[in-house]
Amino acid sequence: MSFERSIDIFIFSTTEKEGLGNAVLEAISVGVPVLVSDLPMMREILPKSYPYFFKAGNHEILTEKVVSFNGVKKKSVLSIEVRKHCLKNFEHLQYQNNLLSHFEH
Repeated sequence: MSFERSIDIFIFSTTEKEGLGNAVLEAISVGVPVLVSDLPMMREILPKSYPYFFKAGNHEILTEKVVSFNGVKKKSVLSIEVRKHCLKNFEHLQYQNNLLSHFEH
């Protein structure tokens, strides 16, 4: 069993200065549920309806999210949906076409 698969939840608390964290993508790729800072880069990769964003630097909200997450019974379903979303939207050819469309005008 890989290290990532033994994790119950991955918490990524960062600022916009750090950029996109590959660790979040790695956690998603192996089906680990993520709690992430509410930043544009995270909003771009996760579904719009994803309920586990928290304001960067707000430890009280993060604590509330962790406690509420522990009550979620269908963590694996949530993880699968996030992974499907990422695969659909960031599959390399789809991503390439989306990126190129910004430059075609």
